[in-house]
Amino acid sequence: MELAAMLGMGRAEDFDTPRLTGMRRWRVRGFDNYLIFYQPLSQGIEVLCVVYATRDLLGLFLSEPGEE
Repeated sequence: MELAAMLGMGRAEDFDTPRLTGMRRWRVRGFDNYLIFYQPLSQGIEVLCVVYATRDLLGLFLSEPGEE
């Protein structure tokens, strides 16, 4: 996968929340309305979620886990 090979790909997100530090966004090739949110790790990536691009992203990431 491209993301795991080039950890800096995509747009850096800054939600000013420690648990989301380093999170990046990548648009899914061929499915332009979908976004992958991931965090680079030393040996690859951790995919946090894949969402439809029109979703309320601030609400999604700034709510507490399990609050959705």
